[in-house]
Amino acid sequence: MTYTARTEWEQHFSEGRGFRPVGEREREILAEHAPAPGGGRALDVGCGTGELAAYLVLLGYTVDAVDFADSALARAREEHAGVEGVRWLRLDIERDDPAPLHEEGYDLITLRLVWAFVRDRGRVLRGLGERLRDGGALVVITPTAESTPEERRGIALDEEEIAVLTAGWATVERLDADGLAVLVLRGPCPTGTRAVEKRPPTAHALTSALAVVTDDAGRVLHRRRDVGEAAGPADPCPGPCRLGRRAGRPRHARRRLPDRRLGPRRSHPGIRNGDRARRRPRPRRRRPGPNDRGRPVRRSGTHRAPSGAAAPARRGGPAAGRTGMTTHEAPPTAVFAPPRESSERARMRRRTLSRRAGDRWLRVVARPVNKAPGATWDGNARADALLPRSVPRPRLYDMAEWSADGYVYHAELSEYLPRPALAAGGPVLGRELDLPASWWADLREALAATATVPTTRTTVRQQWIDRHFTRLLGIPDPPIAWTTGHADLHFANLTGPLLVICDWEGWGRIPVGFDIGLLYAYSLLQPGTAARIRREFTHVLDTPAGRADEFVALAQLLQVTARGGHPDLAPHLARHAAYLTATPVP
Repeated sequence: MTYTARTEWEQHFSEGRGFRPVGEREREILAEHAPAPGGGRALDVGCGTGELAAYLVLLGYTVDAVDFADSALARAREEHAGVEGVRWLRLDIERDDPAPLHEEGYDLITLRLVWAFVRDRGRVLRGLGERLRDGGALVVITPTAESTPEERRGIALDEEEIAVLTAGWATVERLDADGLAVLVLRGPCPTGTRAVEKRPPTAHALTSALAVVTDDAGRVLHRRRDVGEAAGPADPCPGPCRLGRRAGRPRHARRRLPDRRLGPRRSHPGIRNGDRARRRPRPRRRRPGPNDRGRPVRRSGTHRAPSGAAAPARRGGPAAGRTGMTTHEAPPTAVFAPPRESSERARMRRRTLSRRAGDRWLRVVARPVNKAPGATWDGNARADALLPRSVPRPRLYDMAEWSADGYVYHAELSEYLPRPALAAGGPVLGRELDLPASWWADLREALAATATVPTTRTTVRQQWIDRHFTRLLGIPDPPIAWTTGHADLHFANLTGPLLVICDWEGWGRIPVGFDIGLLYAYSLLQPGTAARIRREFTHVLDTPAGRADEFVALAQLLQVTARGGHPDLAPHLARHAAYLTATPVP
């Protein structure tokens, strides 16, 4: 049962169905680990028919029990009509204004058999965490993947999802309740930025990131537009970027307040400081280049950053001189704007969109609601939560998920790297590299640290090896030794001379020699660098397991070249594969 629409839940409860009853062990854990203080308040999210909410009243809490299904709340009111001290509230915790909730917060927030169905988990977790009183607890009760049949996997969390959920809390207790994991989380809300507005964006896609300045009434006074967009009077953001209503404020934009740990507090450029507006000299107009298609594009590593995207409002622009202006602190606000043309919406759904957003990098991906997320859907988020900090990678600041018109969208705001990648224009290395010994040592240490992380994420599948290995290389497929790795290691994902490893979307279980085999194969056009790779990683490539697993990397690239990719690299791959296997490539 993996419902995605409210109507499905309404039907579920109206037909008299429910969920697993609250067990005796669950009751014991709540009584022991979350006893009610004097005047204690609790919030039960996704209360269903109200069994847990009624038990929390018995523990001494005054309870707000919320659900977005009217049929569930109707049954709860009927089945627990004699229970005093509970408010039954119709509320979608992901989309509705949380104004009906208690303003002074809660000592206990529970989510029982709910978390697997939450789409925008990062934003919901922050919002709930901010409503916890000092010393309060957020308790998540969930089935686990290892104890759930495959056909019901959608109702459970795997270990990586649990690790993401529990990362950043001051204290985490994990207990077992007859096969259910009970997670008791305490401490400050684990977030680098705090969401002020309530609702998530519901746009089809990100087409550009805009810097927005508003007055006290919430009207948009200034925004930076993409080159080629028709100029006009300042207007509220259209439809889907209206994210929530506060008192007297239209649903116009999503503003974020920076975590003070992320850097000094700064005013948004373009806002008056005192009575004087700072002005920047007008930049010279850049002459369009041969690769321009409507606007200049800058490349930084694997990030292709349109120079007009997510720029802050210009100093001295139309906003300067207005009164009653709200300062949007740095980092500049990134706003999701819907494509206006149906062809653009369809195009977005076939690819990943990425844009620079000030000193951040914004990435948005989409999938149909009825399609399971692939390995790259939340790879960056899981890498940020699970990999050791010693692995140099861009920092992930924030993420959000939402749905609209049959599609689910996932957005990530991460660190923007101003230094370029070591390979430009794609993964195939186009020049010899002269990197210091310390860079190679750092890469070895980073890959070794990654290999220690247990994961169920599978990037290279044994089924693929069984099906294609012999066809592509002409030899029987060898036994594979598995480890955890990046799975897309090439110099377009590496920076230097200071090492940073980018693009962790597809990390997971790979053959032991796969990463280095890829790095070496993509460097075959530069024999000096290729030889250096083999010297630096002889402890991997010159072992039986590493050599066999290098064959898997070669087989994958041979499949790419057979489909027309990397034509300059194709003959080098074939020669190297024939050399290693002593068999001509079929």
